[in-house]
Amino acid sequence: MFVWQAKMIIEKINRFLPELGACLNDISESIGTPDYPETVAKKWKTIQPISIDYGVLEQACRINVVKARFDWSDVGSWDTIYKLEKRTRTETPCAQRDSSCVQAATTYTAKT
Repeated sequence: MFVWQAKMIIEKINRFLPELGACLNDISESIGTPDYPETVAKKWKTIQPISIDYGVLEQACRINVVKARFDWSDVGSWDTIYKLEKRTRTETPCAQRDSSCVQAATTYTAKT
């Protein structure tokens, strides 16, 4: 589980993964414009897959670790989320009965 300030993680991404940082910046600049969907689609294809652990955190300083006692699963896919929730992909993506899901076939919603 990671907790960070947006400004800090963006600075670290720009430093350690500059190509990813440039893509995210281009996407950010297109938010709210008609070009946004095309920009996301185009830039997403160029992003090299790398975990945040390996790409940023293993190289960064000023990292703190907090010992905690709770169950953990390193969720790496949507299938894992469905497995953890003991549901199938054909079931509603809403994890709670009082959640509202409208046209949410590709969305996962959970109340915490």
